[in-house]
Amino acid sequence: MALGLPILLAACTSVQTPAAISSVQVTGDTTLTIGQQETLSVTLKDAAGNPLTGRTVTWTSSAPDLVSVDANGRVTARHFTPNGTPNTVTITATSEGKRGTLTVTPYGFDLSCGTYVTSDDPGADVAFYARFRAENGSNIPADTNYSIVGPTAFNAGKPYNAVVFQGSSAGAAYGGAPAVAGTYSATLSVAGTTYSDSCSIDPAVRLGFVTNPVVSVSGNTASYSGTAPAGTINVFAALFMGDVSYSTTSVALSSLTFSASGGLSPAAPSGVYKGWIYARNYNNSTPMPDVVLWSGTLANTVTIP
Repeated sequence: MALGLPILLAACTSVQTPAAISSVQVTGDTTLTIGQQETLSVTLKDAAGNPLTGRTVTWTSSAPDLVSVDANGRVTARHFTPNGTPNTVTITATSEGKRGTLTVTPYGFDLSCGTYVTSDDPGADVAFYARFRAENGSNIPADTNYSIVGPTAFNAGKPYNAVVFQGSSAGAAYGGAPAVAGTYSATLSVAGTTYSDSCSIDPAVRLGFVTNPVVSVSGNTASYSGTAPAGTINVFAALFMGDVSYSTTSVALSSLTFSASGGLSPAAPSGVYKGWIYARNYNNSTPMPDVVLWSGTLANTVTIP
């Protein structure tokens, strides 16, 4: 009789299979201001609608340069697309082959910073670029000033002033103050709401210079060519006579070796100028990088008869 007991107990032992996940639901805010962080909630349920716990969840973002998400479902609004309409990012939670999504729209005051260097100066100045997008997707209603505050040693302790322009809902500010390593912050007030953002500068991170630069002018059209440094997204040319400048619109590059032309604005009068070619690591039609880089390369003397 005793010999049959283990057989009887073994026959009564059973292993329960965990319930399969039937649905994944993600909840959280669907609009986030630039710089805002939030941890999303995820609910897993079986076919009967019972909540499930203890399962592994993987998080992904359809556009991590706009809204990123970490392994714990914590999202950060980083940038937005400059297309004048609300832009959305899909955050996906996946567990055991089932997925749930949440659509998030980033908006607000988008500030990036970096360095501005010129071939006639070994130092590096600051470079800033800002954009604004209202929660409803609209642009800034008027030219709006804002001030940037940096590390104690920056700009003799004074704020650095810049503008977000109505026409583009954006604005670049560069030069005039040496770059200092550290964090820079700014606030922008629009229609009674104050937005803020921050960025960091490493003065050692710089865009290189255009090699074999050539600038010429025929009529009011400037032609310019050369090989842009690695990381360049677009270029433009400018003529300087003292502090007065005349420049072309920027051109997106398909290759680092380029030959481009464009009308000068405003029209340049007769005179002898210094021809420059400027390179940037961003353009006006894509999301901003975290770090903006400018370089100016002195090309040659240009004479307009």
